[in-house]
Amino acid sequence: MLKVDKFKNMDEGIRNFLQFIKSEITNDSTKTVPSFHFQDNIPKIKRTIWYLDTKDFDLKSHSFFLRVTRENNVYIINISYSRKFV
Repeated sequence: MLKVDKFKNMDEGIRNFLQFIKSEITNDSTKTVPSFHFQDNIPKIKRTIWYLDTKDFDLKSHSFFLRVTRENNVYIINISYSRKFV
């Protein structure tokens, strides 16, 4: 299950994610890593995502996923199918 407490503060989440990536890169000397730069001035977009299913997870049991995304008070509904879970 997703640990939602890790996503409460966006700036802290970004710092933790970058720290994790850097530690993974430095711990594995077999990986080659392209150089890249993270910009601090990129505007942050607040996005909320829900995954919906029945009480008995009927959608997931048939490899379907129903996602609702809210961004700037616009709602987008997606349903997808994944053979990976068949």
